[in-house]
Parts: sequence; structure tokens; C-alpha cells
Amino acid sequence: MPIAKFNLRLTLALACLSGASASALAQNALAGFYGQVGIGYERTNTSNNSVVSSAGGSSVILNPTGSNPHRSNFAGAIGIGLYVPIHADFLLGLGAEYEPLSQQTSSYTVASPGQASLNGSYKVSNRYNLFFSPAIAVNQTGLAYAKVGFTGQTLQGNSGFLSPLNQNQTGYSLGLGYRQVIQGGLYGFVEANYYSYSKPNAGITSGNTTYAVNPGVSAYNGLIGVGYRF
Repeated sequence: MPIAKFNLRLTLALACLSGASASALAQNALAGFYGQVGIGYERTNTSNNSVVSSAGGSSVILNPTGSNPHRSNFAGAIGIGLYVPIHADFLLGLGAEYEPLSQQTSSYTVASPGQASLNGSYKVSNRYNLFFSPAIAVNQTGLAYAKVGFTGQTLQGNSGFLSPLNQNQTGYSLGLGYRQVIQGGLYGFVEANYYSYSKPNAGITSGNTTYAVNPGVSAYNGLIGVGYRF
């Protein structure tokens, strides 16, 4: 093969590789390690708040009056993670988040036979989330992503007969979001998340009566924030 032809083909091959590499790097401007902080709105819900009252060897199911305890409140989350380019415009991420703010639910009432009505509410705190995050590069500086994770929190009795309750819960999380480069490594993001937790099986004793509570707990939030890709 003539040297001139070989050099031409080599030059073309290197140019193609260089172009592909540059394209991949451009498409994955948000790849790498990151740290971020977000604020927004969150709602925590409890359901199936029936209470089993046991006294003198007998059990009675007490159904609450009114709506199930819930609360909508200000939310904040801090997170760290990593996105790695896998193929073309597809990236795979790993991340961890923590919510430093606690959420307190509204109060609810149950009528106990032969006793005054019982009032109580819940508090949720120390929520964390560990997740996988498949993502697609929408353009050179934008990234659309999903989140599937393992989440945990502390469920406590905030008032009334539920005050002794203090249990750790775990469950799963789902999320969708979008992030966009602002300048350099700085980016903005918006996302929505859903959390579902296993039911506690707690016994609360008051006098000679034991109350068993097992509410289902779920939450969702919407966050907007900024982060930095290193």
C-alpha cells in the first residue's frame, strides 16, 4: 500500500475517533461526580390508621374519625452522586440523599370503648434515599433521568397516646428529573419523588391497655435546586 494512501486512511480514522470522542464528551457534559441541594414542597400521608386496643384479654379495633393524618410542608434535600457514560447518550448514575427537615402530620382521633377519645399525630424525620439513576442526554448540556431506590426514615409519635412510638421504617422510592448546565460545572435541576414505606407493628402501653398501631406511610415531593459537577 502506498505510504500516501496509508497516511490518508490513518488520518481519516483518527479524525473519526477524535470526532466520536469529542461528541461523547459533549453529549455527557453532566457526567462525573456531583453534589447538590434542593428545596421545595412535600406531602406526607398515613393510611389504615386503625388501632387495636387490648385490655383484660380482649381486643377491639378502633377506627379513626375524620381524615387520615397528613401534612404538606416545606422540604429540603442534600445529595451526592455520580453519572457514568455507558453508551452513546445513555448514562447510569448512583446517588445518596438526605432530608434534614422533619415532617409532622395532622392529628386524628379514635374513640376507645369506655374511655375518653384518643388523640395523636406522627412525626417523620431522618429520611434518606439510596438510588440507581438511568439517564439520557437530551442535548450537550441537559440530562433527563429517572431514580429507583431504597429509602428509610424514622416514624415517631408526635403527640397524644402515640407519643411513645419510635420506629425505623424502610421502603422504596421512585423519581423523575431534569438537570441543565448553567455555566461550567454549575447546573440547575428540577425533580419529583415518591416514597413508600413498610408498615410498623408497634405496641403502645397506656395504663392497663395496649394499643397496636400499623399505619401505612407514603410521601411525595417536588424539588428545585442547584448542584456542581466535579
